[in-house]
Amino acid sequence: MSSKNNKKDQIFEIRKVQVTGGSTFLISLPKKWVNKIKLSQGDQVAIFESEIYEGSLVIDPKYSDTDRTKKTSIEIKTDEGFDLSREIIAAYLFGYDLIEIKSDQNISPDQREEIKNTTQRLIGIEIVEESSKIIRVQCLISPIALPLEKTIDRIFIIVSQMLKDAIYAIIHGDTKLADNVVDRDEEVNRLYFLSVRQLRSSIQDANIARLSDITPLQCLDYRVIAKAIESAGDFIVEIIRIYKDEIAVQKEDIPMKIKNKLNDLTQTVYDMMQKAKKVMTSKSMKLAIEVIGHDKEIFKTKADDLRQIIKENPSGWFLPLDSILDLLIKISDIAGIDIADLVMS
Repeated sequence: MSSKNNKKDQIFEIRKVQVTGGSTFLISLPKKWVNKIKLSQGDQVAIFESEIYEGSLVIDPKYSDTDRTKKTSIEIKTDEGFDLSREIIAAYLFGYDLIEIKSDQNISPDQREEIKNTTQRLIGIEIVEESSKIIRVQCLISPIALPLEKTIDRIFIIVSQMLKDAIYAIIHGDTKLADNVVDRDEEVNRLYFLSVRQLRSSIQDANIARLSDITPLQCLDYRVIAKAIESAGDFIVEIIRIYKDEIAVQKEDIPMKIKNKLNDLTQTVYDMMQKAKKVMTSKSMKLAIEVIGHDKEIFKTKADDLRQIIKENPSGWFLPLDSILDLLIKISDIAGIDIADLVMS
């Protein structure tokens, strides 16, 4: 029995379960699907329980393929809106393993340099072949080689230390450390791109999701968490920019009282981020409530206190320091709302 689905060309059929030998249950596969997948007698398929629909089974005809390489091509255009780097990153994020970049004309030195620089921003991708009109890049890392949770955990660790080092650089006037903090944001971006690729691969391929032991709901949560922490890294880079452009150039130093308050407030944000990371792995409702309620309230009290002291000591660093405080508030919101609140949802 066949039925039309609202999605074009999607197969939906009702089949009766047959019993042979008194204990073996059988159903036949839809011929249209078999022809589409190009299955033959003797081919093996994997059958496993669906993580999306309780009580359903998934049939994966490609689980044992030695070559499950996803391929795509990018045609270099001369259009004003064409962005070669963006096209490569998009293909990487969508989970393509082999990306062929081609042009009707010879690929220029500038375009080759752009391709090289873009691949260096992405983890696991290398140029494997090139000619005058074609460059092929391939992702050599398996979606399941590095567990997604470890990827996001690594982003947490880097961003948390970036925060502490950024404020340390401001308090001690360490511009070299400030530059190093900005450099580390590039690694955060690389890991973020990798996490998005892993998530999309898990959503598109049921076998990858099964091997990664991740459900669609977890994919959604991890996507929110990864973006939130990546944004925190961007806020920290902005803190450094404000420091170098607007505070470091001031002749008058920030009073020690304000430095101590700023350091204490930063430690509170850091502690909130560490708890949020634990919430992500433990799914502890108690810990989530602590971050959202108690810790957030402590942070607010300290932030209000620091803002008042800044207002009472007007100087050339008054406005930029106030802007840094606003960015610290945004970072605390990421830990206390965007991440911890997921467990409460």
